[in-house]
Amino acid sequence: MSPEAGVNAVEFFLSRVDNPDDFIVSFWGGEPLDRPETIGAVTKAFPQLKYDLVSNGGNIDVLRDIHSLSFVWSVGDAEEKYGSIVGKIQANKDIVEFVREKNHAISFFASNYKNIAWDYRILREITDKVILELPMKYKVMSEADIEIASDQIAIIISEYGDDVLLSGRSAKKYLERLSGAKSFSYCGCGLDRMLADGRGDIWLCDGSYINSIDKLGTIHDGINDSLLDPFRALHGNPESIYSECSECEVYGYCLRTKCMGDNIERTGNPFMPDKAFCSGNKAFYRGALKYLRRNNE
Repeated sequence: MSPEAGVNAVEFFLSRVDNPDDFIVSFWGGEPLDRPETIGAVTKAFPQLKYDLVSNGGNIDVLRDIHSLSFVWSVGDAEEKYGSIVGKIQANKDIVEFVREKNHAISFFASNYKNIAWDYRILREITDKVILELPMKYKVMSEADIEIASDQIAIIISEYGDDVLLSGRSAKKYLERLSGAKSFSYCGCGLDRMLADGRGDIWLCDGSYINSIDKLGTIHDGINDSLLDPFRALHGNPESIYSECSECEVYGYCLRTKCMGDNIERTGNPFMPDKAFCSGNKAFYRGALKYLRRNNE
């Protein structure tokens, strides 16, 4: 996205919100830091806004002067590219110090299930905002992997308390939810958030952009608001999104909200979840239950 397109997109979305204080600009990629000129132009034009950005790594100089920034460093490729979490830390000292100094967050995509707790401890030495993720879009976990990962998740909650962030959600809130009634949620795409691409086209979310579905309009011609009616209906009745899930052990207790864009890509049905998504949710669910059982023994 060019600097001009970025500024124009923010101007368009700002014209649609009632309260700019609730408006957050998210830089999404690809690797957002590959376009520092766009980040710089947008943040200079709108210094009063809140920003968030997830990065695998790059030159962070453009981020240092942003007044209100939520930065997340992703270490999901550590094993493949660097051999270990420690290897990625050593290769990205500038980002590590930036995260530590500002108490930003780290997104930890765990792929070595046996070492989840060990790697998590290392990352907690940098910041207390370590978001534990599982490869819920990329890899179906076997039953054995689910059990291994859930054991590790229970250990992490036991060691660090219920302020642990499980896929961006507070473990405390998730544990409270498990002791209550089943509940369902809509991801908010199209209503709470939208995506603008480099051409100025507007999409329901990143999933719809990747799969070229649910284009809503353009920043030049506006949005066809009637296209959002089906999603308003889902927001009002989120349980309907889970119509294919009623026999699942995690029904009503999924940690992650289902992504309909991913479902269309992988299953052809927006309400039929991808097996990778389900296996990750099962690992989080079983891990939380194991913690609760051990804590009550």
